[in-house]
Amino acid sequence: MDEGIRLEDIAFEISPTGLVSLLDKKGLELKVNRLDISISEEALNSLLKRYAPAETSPAASVEGGQLTLTNTREGATSKIELGSPPLRLEGTGTGLRLRTDTES
Repeated sequence: MDEGIRLEDIAFEISPTGLVSLLDKKGLELKVNRLDISISEEALNSLLKRYAPAETSPAASVEGGQLTLTNTREGATSKIELGSPPLRLEGTGTGLRLRTDTES
């Protein structure tokens, strides 16, 4: 099987009302407590193409441990490179925090 999305470790909870909603195909109510996931470049690009909130979706490439996101809109190209050290995405009291992981 080709790599796409690989779940290494996950722990989650579904409430009784969330389970009923899922079974009735009316939505999903899920609380993720632990997650270790890998997403291939191809799978990430598929997700970006489908769910990006703009007319032109960004493109992702991974090379040498570095993630590069590019997007061209209205004749302007934006490029973001996320490289080593590893990155960590954390939930905070006010939103999300993306930081380099200096502990690895």
